[in-house]
Amino acid sequence: MPDQTTTLTIPLFPLPNIVFFPKTFLPLHIFEPRYRAMVKDASEGDRLIGMVLLREGWEPDYEGTPAVHRVGCAGKIIALESLPDGRYNLMLHGLCRFAIESESHAKLYREAQVRRRPEAAWSQVSDGVLDALLDAVRTMVTRPTISQELSALLRASDDPEQVVNLVSSELPFTEHEKQFLLDAENLEQQARRVVDLIRLRTTDS
Repeated sequence: MPDQTTTLTIPLFPLPNIVFFPKTFLPLHIFEPRYRAMVKDASEGDRLIGMVLLREGWEPDYEGTPAVHRVGCAGKIIALESLPDGRYNLMLHGLCRFAIESESHAKLYREAQVRRRPEAAWSQVSDGVLDALLDAVRTMVTRPTISQELSALLRASDDPEQVVNLVSSELPFTEHEKQFLLDAENLEQQARRVVDLIRLRTTDS
């Protein structure tokens, strides 16, 4: 991805229930004809796909171009399997957040001019906020619904951005709560939002 001073045209893959985060991985099975075309074109180019969440009320216009949230995450295809019937299995690696500036509907799938969110905002979080985040996570990982693997991943990482995004991605938040996290203005705000959501969960249970 270019820096935040330039825009880039990338294909958009809007889904109703997936919010993708940088420095995480997303397996996808592609079967709709328009998205088969998208993957084919992307695989022959820069291998970038922009994941975005559909806005509420998408159902009547799913086959068209229902509204999407403005902030998404660009991922790069790092593994691709072409199936005999034209479908694909692939793995995306999250690169960075972007904001949609405009859309194009000239192809089977939609494309967008996007601008990268400022990178400096996503590199640092204060020790106090990170400690509060990890403490909050520990209140949830003892529950059967939370994968114990998450704790190991967090302990193994020395990258605050990866830690915050892993937690945002892997904890059982709703897609709208995850979009709230993706929309944050910087990593510290995202971490604080995660802590607040966890505390709401543990208080209500």
